[in-house]
Amino acid sequence: MARARKTEAVLKTAGDNTNALLMEITRRELIMRRPDAVEKAERFRDQSFAFYRSCAESAGLARAREEAQGILPYVDDFGVRTLMKSERDDVLADGALATANAVQGLLDEYASKINDHRPSDGGATAYASIRPAHRDSVRVLFEKKRLDNAHLSAARDIAFVYEEASRLVMSKSQTFARGSGGGIYDRMSTQVADRHANCYVPWTRAMNESKSFDLPYLIDVIVFSVSIKAARTRYRIRHEKANVMLVQGLELYASYYATWRTRWAEMSA
Repeated sequence: MARARKTEAVLKTAGDNTNALLMEITRRELIMRRPDAVEKAERFRDQSFAFYRSCAESAGLARAREEAQGILPYVDDFGVRTLMKSERDDVLADGALATANAVQGLLDEYASKINDHRPSDGGATAYASIRPAHRDSVRVLFEKKRLDNAHLSAARDIAFVYEEASRLVMSKSQTFARGSGGGIYDRMSTQVADRHANCYVPWTRAMNESKSFDLPYLIDVIVFSVSIKAARTRYRIRHEKANVMLVQGLELYASYYATWRTRWAEMSA
């Protein structure tokens, strides 16, 4: 057990050290308002979240395989236990998600739309007139402990699947006149198409069928990062109801996603 904890600590420390260096570089570049700072930070965030998603999926597959085959952690004659693959992947996934969230925090604090850095009025440069973008509401609730990692992952997945489907619908509409066949599922990866069909579609259907939810409000906040205040004003939703609706909506999607991940792991085992 001690060795397992040591292995986990080594994995976490190695990842933390690397990420700490990259985070410091990112922070300094954002503070200095370098023209490519936001683009590089967003790429770092997206890569970290993609790695988290990959590790989380790998952990799920490994866990399903370990349970199906009755694989147990190795313990030597001295009682030293080694980490199983699913446990190692969980450690990596947790670190990657923490990094993605931390980078998003930097972007929320420092990032803005960086245009030409030449002096705009003969005095202060355009950098000096840059104002930070508003904080992402999902991120704010996560920091306030109103949302947990499952909620945050659900929000990221809703946005990802929505954007992927929208992109493919737009692409399809542009090529429709040329007679190309097939639906959007033909253009999605198998995994994304399966998530869209078994997580996103049932979730939107449940949102539309329930009087307790307002789907356009949730899409505005989750996908387009509209502030809760602006969104609830637009859809005339009370403050507390707006927050509860967001939390419960993400909880429902998280349950669909957890069911899908278990089934996908079993199919892939």
